[in-house]
Order: sequence, then structure tokens, then C-alpha cells
Amino acid sequence: MRILLLLDSFKNVPAAARTIAIAQNFLDAGAEVGIVAFRPGGELFAEARKRNLPVRVQQFFDSRLNFYAPGLTGAVLFFRPDAVIFCAPGTLFHGGPLSRAFRGLRMFSISEFSSVPSWFVRHALRRMIGVLAPNERSREILAKFLPAEKILPLDMENLLAALAR
Repeated sequence: MRILLLLDSFKNVPAAARTIAIAQNFLDAGAEVGIVAFRPGGELFAEARKRNLPVRVQQFFDSRLNFYAPGLTGAVLFFRPDAVIFCAPGTLFHGGPLSRAFRGLRMFSISEFSSVPSWFVRHALRRMIGVLAPNERSREILAKFLPAEKILPLDMENLLAALAR
């Protein structure tokens, strides 16, 4: 299985650490993994390289825009993933365009919220096959606008089961 993880920036430490751990778990399970980061730099970029995780950065210089990813469609086309996992809220901006560009692309999100997200994020999350929430508060917020069968606790068993569907 080929899995592409989208991350806004390695400067987003909680999301970047979670993405690196998930990528390592997928590699250990025998899957092919790629990480696309929208912004360059960050504390954990060196950690990802040290673990030999394939990382591609979309911006040549840091524009400070978490959602700006020039050439993302080309990166997805190059990697040819079976599933794309959106690992940070800034990446959800591309949920609609990717779902239209690649019909049938299996998309998942890892989403942590402390309050109800904007209409745009809610719309993007509705396009996902599954939304993995790392804590109970996030699951409560997601339950306000998503069907219960789409919301899953974040752990590797749930993620692998969702990908296998």
C-alpha cells in the first residue's frame, strides 16, 4: 500500500511529531510512505531525514502560509498513493481540489480541535472517508457535524483498519 502524508510544516511540532511516528509505523508495517510538507524548515525536519523518511517540500522559501502548496497535484500524481492522510488543519485546504483531480482517491484526516472549526474545514472533513481524532474533546466537536461512523479514535489499529476498507 502506498500512503502519502500531508503536513503543513515541520514547525508545527505536535502534528509533525505525530506524522513522523505514523510514517515510521507504516514503514514498519511494510507500506510505502511519503511525506509532503508545504513549508520548509522546522525542528523535526532533521528527525524525518534521520529516519530516512521520504520528504518533499512544496515551497522553495517559507511564505508563512500553511495552506500554500504549489505543485501539490503533481506531487500526488508522482507518488500515486492509494490513500492520502491530511495530518494538519492547514492541509485540509486541498481536500476539495485533490478529490476532484483524483476521483476515487481515499482521503483521511487526523484532526485535533479545541473549538468548532470554520465552515471551510468542516466542508473539507466531510469529503474524508474517515477522520481520526486524538482526544475525546476533538471527537465531541467532530460529532456536531460529521456522522459517527466517520469519526475514529487515533491509534494505528484504527488507521490500518480504515485504510483496509
